[in-house]
Amino acid sequence: MDPVINHVTVAQLGAFDGKPVVVRSHSPASLVRALAEVRAETGGAPGADPTRIRWVQILSPEADVAPLVEWDSAAPIDIILSAPAEQYTELHKFATLRDRHPIRVTISVVHGFKKAVLVAAALQFSIKLDIGQPDAGLVDELLEVVDLYLHRTTVGEPIEFFHSALLSFFHEEPDSLWRIQEDDPAVFRYVADEADTRQLRRTIGNASADPSAFVDDLGREILAAGGECVACEFAPMCRGYFKVPDRGYDCAGVRRIFGELATAATQLSADLEVQAEAQERSDAP
Repeated sequence: MDPVINHVTVAQLGAFDGKPVVVRSHSPASLVRALAEVRAETGGAPGADPTRIRWVQILSPEADVAPLVEWDSAAPIDIILSAPAEQYTELHKFATLRDRHPIRVTISVVHGFKKAVLVAAALQFSIKLDIGQPDAGLVDELLEVVDLYLHRTTVGEPIEFFHSALLSFFHEEPDSLWRIQEDDPAVFRYVADEADTRQLRRTIGNASADPSAFVDDLGREILAAGGECVACEFAPMCRGYFKVPDRGYDCAGVRRIFGELATAATQLSADLEVQAEAQERSDAP
């Protein structure tokens, strides 16, 4: 089975027949129509997934969701908020899809993004933070969201990358932030087109890089250059993620975020150990 998941537009879908894909579109109507055409061409039954669609991405949350309500599929839906401080009010209309589709909201980490996090969490949508190289103000806002994720009992769905990082620290098994954020080109291949202006993939335009070795090569290059990554305790997980595109970016704020998650994982482990000991004592004859 092809291990690469290709992020493609509706127009590119035909070139990836039979391969795992994420299909992105600004228009839900165009998306649903194109997928129906693919199914008809392959003779698939209702609900069939001939192109191995992992999920679909809606790039314009302002668009009419009616075609998705009528869509005879249970495919996960990822709603992209590139301007979350203005677009967060659009999330409510997607709640009608929750009974049939797993819903995720990918939120660009720009000033004011917390508004969208609060609404998405209240609607019980899972969240992925599309984070670049945050300035001090964004680090403070991110730390507020970390606190929300860790301590607000009403948050019932994961907020990434926090969720996977916490589990990684808890199990003491470093995960790759590139994989968590779906930016490792060895697994997630973003196929750009001329009309695509989002440019969210960190490796886009880096045609000289070997996609299958990009993260490892970058990590070796950054460590060889010295700097703060050499002594950073979070380097096994980050693997240079926050050194792209600006290699001179100061990760002090990012380390505060990782530190909060690592501390929470340590406390969780201690709490579970105390509970286990208490249970053993109560079970003793």
